Amino acid sequence: MAVNIKTKPLLLFLLAFTLNATDEKYLLALKAYYDDNRSNDAQAITLLSKAAAKERNADAAFLLAVAYSEGDIVPKDLKKALFWYESAAKLGDKDAMLSAGWLYYKGEEIKQNLEKAKMWFQKAAKLGDQDAAQMAGFIEEITQE
Repeated sequence: MAVNIKTKPLLLFLLAFTLNATDEKYLLALKAYYDDNRSNDAQAITLLSKAAAKERNADAAFLLAVAYSEGDIVPKDLKKALFWYESAAKLGDKDAMLSAGWLYYKGEEIKQNLEKAKMWFQKAAKLGDQDAAQMAGFIEEITQE
């Protein structure tokens, strides 16, 4: 079953509570992120940033990337989204690898870079993502013409 960008954070939230996660900052960030109180959005971003950067939490980095990609709780900023997708990808998050690849491939707000796109797609493909494998192959074909 593929997990899309909009459902992954909710699944992570449920999983964290199911597993009695010990990362208190991350759990507080999730609570602030998902509540309906817009005044907690800044706190959510701050806590997610700390969990992602200091504690090397791939899920927090991915959620930050989603926040910056969608622009719901922070202004949309694909450069910041790419930074956090790459941070999560470097920690082994396959969905982040795929998302970073797409951002480099599309080249919206950031310079298109087919080599970096192919690299991230190949890494996600090695973890079993068939869409990423197809995109890596496609980029290989169009860059050899």
